[in-house]
Amino acid sequence: MEWVFCFDEKSSSWFADMIKVAVLSAETHTRLRPVCLYDGQQETAVVAWLRARGVRVISATVPFRAELESAETIRANEGTPFTPEHAAGAYLRLCAVDHVEGARCLYTDCDVMFLGDPLDLLPEPGLLAAAPELVAGPEGYRPVSAFNSGVLLFDCAAFRARRDSVVAHARAQHFYSRRTHSFDQTLLNEALRDDWEPLDPRLNWRPFQGMNPDARILHFHGPKPHRVAQILGGEGDAAEREAFLPLIGPQREAYQHYIALHEAFLARAE
Repeated sequence: MEWVFCFDEKSSSWFADMIKVAVLSAETHTRLRPVCLYDGQQETAVVAWLRARGVRVISATVPFRAELESAETIRANEGTPFTPEHAAGAYLRLCAVDHVEGARCLYTDCDVMFLGDPLDLLPEPGLLAAAPELVAGPEGYRPVSAFNSGVLLFDCAAFRARRDSVVAHARAQHFYSRRTHSFDQTLLNEALRDDWEPLDPRLNWRPFQGMNPDARILHFHGPKPHRVAQILGGEGDAAEREAFLPLIGPQREAYQHYIALHEAFLARAE
């Protein structure tokens, strides 16, 4: 099966190490064929690295890119973290189904690490399968009725047929949710409220859930690997520490374990 990940030129340097680890861990632990959708004018260092690894890199952009850059959209999102470049990279996942050959395809964000082969756990979705989002509760993290968009399994034909209505909903919200400070995830959930199926949680395991020897896809949702040590050491701005220390602190051992694996893959990347 083809595995699609996407990023834009502006985020190349921030995600470079994570992209390398995602690709190397997929090579090591899976039978997936990587496909990279890249939105950029320049061939950055990480794009050159991907090509050298034999990854199929496709220049792509969302068909509504001009709308993201329009004065109307920028004005509507004034005072938020919205940028056209970030939005273009986030929504590029909607184009994953246009660049694969199979009936299904797996999409992930760039901040994942493959710990095992996911293929035997993947369902046959009617449209889309995703792992539920998690919220903190008195007994730990519990799933809710919304999905996390960091790992998505598409039925390609079904999603292509539905995509225009998804984009129309995002357009009506100016491609950004002020309510949740989210680019794609909230708006995708709103547009596909009753039309997604749950993925096995091992396919989108997050470090703040603790250790899981059976996890297949580890998703660094929240603090990224290169920031965890700095946050624990009191570095970074106060808002970053306030947001992420409650995630990292109770699962310090799990974070140390998964980041050690991440660093081991990264050491092979040069």
